[in-house]
Amino acid sequence: MAYNELQDGANRDRKEVFTQLSTSLLFSEQDRAFLLAREVRRIRHYYPQEDLLAFFQQYESLVKDTSLTHWEKFALDLDSSRNETGWVVLADAKGNKLTLDDIKKRHAGKVIYLDFWASWCAPCRAAMPASAGLREGLKNKQVVFVYLSIGSSP
Repeated sequence: MAYNELQDGANRDRKEVFTQLSTSLLFSEQDRAFLLAREVRRIRHYYPQEDLLAFFQQYESLVKDTSLTHWEKFALDLDSSRNETGWVVLADAKGNKLTLDDIKKRHAGKVIYLDFWASWCAPCRAAMPASAGLREGLKNKQVVFVYLSIGSSP
Protein backbone atom coordinates (compact mmCIF):
# COMPACT_ATOMS: atom_id res chain seq x y z
CA MET A 1 0.00 0.00 0.00
CA ALA A 2 1.27 3.48 -0.81
CA TYR A 3 1.90 5.86 2.07
CA ASN A 4 1.56 9.62 1.99
CA GLU A 5 2.19 11.89 4.95
CA LEU A 6 -0.98 13.95 5.31
CA GLN A 7 -1.50 17.12 7.34
CA ASP A 8 -3.26 15.36 10.21
CA GLY A 9 -0.40 12.90 10.69
CA ALA A 10 -2.23 10.04 8.99
CA ASN A 11 -0.05 8.17 6.58
CA ARG A 12 -2.51 6.32 4.38
CA ASP A 13 -3.30 7.47 0.88
CA ARG A 14 -7.11 7.53 1.06
CA LYS A 15 -7.44 7.04 -2.69
CA GLU A 16 -5.33 3.89 -2.45
CA VAL A 17 -7.40 2.65 0.51
CA PHE A 18 -10.58 3.25 -1.50
CA THR A 19 -9.16 1.34 -4.48
CA GLN A 20 -8.14 -1.62 -2.34
CA LEU A 21 -11.49 -1.70 -0.53
CA SER A 22 -13.39 -1.59 -3.80
CA THR A 23 -11.94 -4.94 -4.90
CA SER A 24 -11.45 -6.61 -1.51
CA LEU A 25 -13.23 -9.87 -0.83
CA LEU A 26 -12.54 -9.63 2.92
CA PHE A 27 -15.75 -7.71 3.69
CA SER A 28 -19.42 -8.28 3.19
CA GLU A 29 -21.15 -6.03 0.67
CA GLN A 30 -22.67 -3.94 3.48
CA ASP A 31 -19.38 -3.56 5.38
CA ARG A 32 -17.55 -2.62 2.18
CA ALA A 33 -20.23 0.00 1.42
CA PHE A 34 -19.77 1.62 4.84
CA LEU A 35 -15.99 1.56 4.53
CA LEU A 36 -16.13 3.05 1.04
CA ALA A 37 -18.46 5.78 2.31
CA ARG A 38 -15.91 6.60 5.01
CA GLU A 39 -13.11 6.83 2.45
CA VAL A 40 -15.20 9.05 0.13
CA ARG A 41 -15.66 11.45 3.06
CA ARG A 42 -11.94 11.40 3.71
CA ILE A 43 -11.15 11.98 0.04
CA ARG A 44 -13.54 14.95 0.12
CA HIS A 45 -11.62 16.33 3.09
CA TYR A 46 -8.03 15.79 1.87
CA TYR A 47 -8.07 15.96 -1.92
CA PRO A 48 -9.14 18.36 -4.68
CA GLN A 49 -12.72 18.37 -6.00
CA GLU A 50 -11.68 16.63 -9.25
CA ASP A 51 -10.35 13.64 -7.30
CA LEU A 52 -13.50 13.51 -5.21
CA LEU A 53 -15.73 13.52 -8.28
CA ALA A 54 -13.80 10.67 -9.87
CA PHE A 55 -13.93 8.53 -6.73
CA PHE A 56 -17.55 9.42 -6.06
CA GLN A 57 -18.47 8.09 -9.52
CA GLN A 58 -16.78 4.80 -8.66
CA TYR A 59 -18.46 4.80 -5.27
CA GLU A 60 -21.93 5.23 -6.82
CA SER A 61 -21.31 2.35 -9.22
CA LEU A 62 -20.06 0.03 -6.44
CA VAL A 63 -22.50 0.76 -3.62
CA LYS A 64 -26.05 -0.49 -4.10
CA ASP A 65 -27.39 0.95 -0.81
CA THR A 66 -29.12 4.11 -2.05
CA SER A 67 -29.45 5.50 1.47
CA LEU A 68 -25.66 5.72 1.62
CA THR A 69 -25.17 7.10 -1.87
CA HIS A 70 -28.06 9.56 -1.46
CA TRP A 71 -26.50 11.27 1.58
CA GLU A 72 -23.02 11.32 0.08
CA LYS A 73 -24.43 12.84 -3.12
CA PHE A 74 -26.40 15.36 -1.05
CA ALA A 75 -23.21 16.35 0.82
CA LEU A 76 -21.43 16.73 -2.52
CA ASP A 77 -24.24 18.95 -3.85
CA LEU A 78 -24.20 20.96 -0.63
CA ASP A 79 -20.44 21.54 -0.94
CA SER A 80 -20.84 22.86 -4.49
CA SER A 81 -23.75 25.10 -3.41
CA ARG A 82 -21.58 26.72 -0.77
CA ASN A 83 -19.00 27.60 -3.41
CA GLU A 84 -21.62 29.00 -5.79
CA THR A 85 -23.65 31.12 -3.42
CA GLY A 86 -21.14 32.55 -0.98
CA TRP A 87 -23.79 31.82 1.71
CA VAL A 88 -23.96 29.15 4.31
CA VAL A 89 -26.27 26.54 2.87
CA LEU A 90 -28.23 24.43 5.32
CA ALA A 91 -30.32 21.32 4.91
CA ASP A 92 -33.64 20.62 6.57
CA ALA A 93 -34.65 17.20 7.90
CA LYS A 94 -35.85 16.17 4.42
CA GLY A 95 -32.58 17.18 2.72
CA ASN A 96 -33.92 20.39 1.16
CA LYS A 97 -31.36 23.18 0.83
CA LEU A 98 -32.04 26.55 2.43
CA THR A 99 -30.22 29.58 3.83
CA LEU A 100 -30.74 31.60 6.98
CA ASP A 101 -32.41 34.23 4.77
CA ASP A 102 -34.88 31.55 3.62
CA ILE A 103 -35.68 30.76 7.25
CA LYS A 104 -36.16 34.44 8.08
CA LYS A 105 -38.48 34.94 5.10
CA ARG A 106 -40.48 31.80 5.91
CA HIS A 107 -41.07 33.04 9.46
CA ALA A 108 -41.33 36.80 8.88
CA GLY A 109 -42.73 38.69 11.85
CA LYS A 110 -41.83 35.98 14.35
CA VAL A 111 -38.97 35.66 16.80
CA ILE A 112 -36.56 32.97 15.61
CA TYR A 113 -34.73 31.00 18.27
CA LEU A 114 -31.59 29.44 16.72
CA ASP A 115 -30.00 26.59 18.60
CA PHE A 116 -26.64 25.40 17.30
CA TRP A 117 -25.84 21.95 18.63
CA ALA A 118 -24.06 18.69 17.82
CA SER A 119 -24.82 15.13 18.86
CA TRP A 120 -21.21 14.66 20.02
CA CYS A 121 -21.40 17.75 22.29
CA ALA A 122 -22.27 16.80 25.90
CA PRO A 123 -23.23 20.37 26.94
CA CYS A 124 -25.46 20.64 23.85
CA ARG A 125 -27.28 17.42 24.74
CA ALA A 126 -27.55 18.51 28.38
CA ALA A 127 -29.22 21.78 27.28
CA MET A 128 -31.88 20.04 25.15
CA PRO A 129 -34.41 19.47 27.98
CA ALA A 130 -34.28 23.19 28.91
CA SER A 131 -34.75 24.12 25.27
CA ALA A 132 -37.70 21.74 25.00
CA GLY A 133 -39.21 23.33 28.13
CA LEU A 134 -38.77 26.79 26.66
CA ARG A 135 -40.36 25.65 23.40
CA GLU A 136 -43.31 24.19 25.31
CA GLY A 137 -43.70 27.37 27.38
CA LEU A 138 -43.75 29.54 24.25
CA LYS A 139 -45.86 27.28 22.01
CA ASN A 140 -48.70 29.82 21.81
CA LYS A 141 -46.37 32.74 21.04
CA GLN A 142 -44.92 33.98 17.77
CA VAL A 143 -41.64 32.12 18.31
CA VAL A 144 -40.10 29.60 15.93
CA PHE A 145 -37.46 27.17 17.18
CA VAL A 146 -34.77 26.22 14.66
CA TYR A 147 -32.20 23.61 15.65
CA LEU A 148 -29.02 23.60 13.58
CA SER A 149 -27.02 20.42 14.06
CA ILE A 150 -23.32 20.68 13.36
CA GLY A 151 -21.66 17.46 12.34
CA SER A 152 -19.90 15.57 9.62
CA SER A 153 -22.80 13.24 8.91
CA PRO A 154 -26.35 13.99 7.86
